[in-house]
Amino acid sequence: MPRKKVRRTNKFEMLEQRVLLSGDIFIITRDNDAVAEYTTSGTLVDTTLVSTSGNPSWIANSGSDLFVIDNGGLGVGEYTTSGGTVNASLISSLDNPEGLAATDSDLFIPSAINGTILEYTTSGSLVSNSLVSGLEEPDAIAVSGSTIFVANSDSDTIGAYTTSGTTINATLISGLNDPTALAVSGSDLFVMNYSTGTIAEYTTSGVLVSASLITGLAGTAGMAISGSDLFVVNPLSETVGEYNTSGATVNSTLITGLDGPYTLAIASVASVPNAPTDLTATQGTAPHHVALTWAAVDGATSYQVFRSTTDNFAGATKIQGGVTTDYFDDTTASPGVLYYYWVTARNTAGISPQSAVASGFIPLQAPSITVTDAPHHVQITWAAVTNATSYQIFRSTTNDVSTATKIIGGVTTDIFDDTSAMASTTYYYWVRAKNSLGNGLFSVAEIGMLS
Repeated sequence: MPRKKVRRTNKFEMLEQRVLLSGDIFIITRDNDAVAEYTTSGTLVDTTLVSTSGNPSWIANSGSDLFVIDNGGLGVGEYTTSGGTVNASLISSLDNPEGLAATDSDLFIPSAINGTILEYTTSGSLVSNSLVSGLEEPDAIAVSGSTIFVANSDSDTIGAYTTSGTTINATLISGLNDPTALAVSGSDLFVMNYSTGTIAEYTTSGVLVSASLITGLAGTAGMAISGSDLFVVNPLSETVGEYNTSGATVNSTLITGLDGPYTLAIASVASVPNAPTDLTATQGTAPHHVALTWAAVDGATSYQVFRSTTDNFAGATKIQGGVTTDYFDDTTASPGVLYYYWVTARNTAGISPQSAVASGFIPLQAPSITVTDAPHHVQITWAAVTNATSYQIFRSTTNDVSTATKIIGGVTTDIFDDTSAMASTTYYYWVRAKNSLGNGLFSVAEIGMLS
């Protein structure tokens, strides 16, 4: 079989997935026109997760969606990672597509005949039919951040371009041996050299790290990366091998017995997040809210906050959902009331167990006071404070509460006569409420003296 024909049947796409979720391997199996699913530990999930109309070739994923190029119709179908069909004919009438890469919002497809890269949105709308042009038989594509890497098999080079089509370096890497697969991880770019059966490692700026990081891969087609491991398809032996990014063999026959394996992608499959940890709640230190914080949970997309006046999650009320930070200010709590809080994490797979409980409260609010001068006493009155059980009265000859002396505590009415005031002396008075949770906020100072 001529080399070009063999090379033509060994393509690859790879989009690095930067999510802290479990990953599954999705493999094009051309003999049964399907996509098979395995875990990254090699366990079979479904031999025909997706059935196509015929002759599928390239696969990419974005979030919970799989995009499959079906060469029978030269189009792209969209499916979920659970096997559901979103749109089997999302894109049609492609012209000799030679790869596929996806981001959150876009699909990038090289055309070997036209020497271009086409850009579509993930909803199937054409953005550009020549985002990048002048390529020399593009044969593999990978996207990392805002950079597109394209392997040109005729010139044995790799070019780098921005996702807006600007050329970074058309010959970022040269002197390759029939590059037919790319994978990106962080600042590293892994290149499959089909002619030599090797994987070379470069930095994403084009610096050679190892010309033969992994060897002995004759007949291999494509590769995908998950964490620190590379997964490599071999159509001849109908296997997938696993290697780490330092070049060591983990398991050269991790998956066997495939039906015409062609290319593959590692897609994130959401699992229910763990319960949040390290939940804390302020206890009277924030004047007008209870401030909650917790440790961010890997894989969580949002959080829910629950509250109760008893330490019983079953009776708690969800006071806020869709929180996308690891903190929340409860401004609806009543001052002077102890609340119990829990937080749950969630993503598309479900909701976590609740966190450990944390208790917190808003301090009693400051009374509004009035001071009235009289011949033998200074009278202080105030508006009753909700949830207060008693009051304290403070006095100073300067307008500085830090210098004030508490002249009485445990007052259970909303009035007090200061009979200890000295004649011809100006006093500043403050009142604060108290209950079993502690002291509330000081009132604004009011001036009084014997008349």
